[in-house]
Amino acid sequence: MSKVTIKPKPPSMSPGHHEKWKPCKVCGTKWMTAELKFDSGSTVPTVGETLTGATSSDTGVVTEIETLISGSWDGTAAGYLHMDTLSGDDPEQYSIFTDGEAINGTTAGDNCLTADGQGNVKIWGLLYPKRLLIKEEGSWYCIWHHPWRFKPKRRDEDKLIVREDERGKE
Repeated sequence: MSKVTIKPKPPSMSPGHHEKWKPCKVCGTKWMTAELKFDSGSTVPTVGETLTGATSSDTGVVTEIETLISGSWDGTAAGYLHMDTLSGDDPEQYSIFTDGEAINGTTAGDNCLTADGQGNVKIWGLLYPKRLLIKEEGSWYCIWHHPWRFKPKRRDEDKLIVREDERGKE
């Protein structure tokens, strides 16, 4: 009898690997935060301030200035800050701003920081892999909520037109 060896699929071929995840409109929405590493900071941004990329026009609202790694706020500050209420972020790359981009603040002023690499976007919330989602009317629904949301609508659309003289007959 010959020996059979079953080889597992490599990670790149496994289901779910590198799969995009999205929220169901009924289950709840996702929220995103970003961590931005900066260098050459000249003015301290305040919590609640909106930061905008000078070239990318990406925006985020400061939620926390984590720490200074080195320097001081005289133009040599380097550290991390956290943001939410993001717009302009790249959803495919999970990033915001570009490396070396000047960051403008609503109160800290123009060029208050310089991005040191792209900001890292983190996604929170109830997310599903795209294989478990159905897109309808511009929104994503999980396979459990889609029939609940659209079956009554389809049932009404699929009603047969019955002539008045045939009503009540079997």
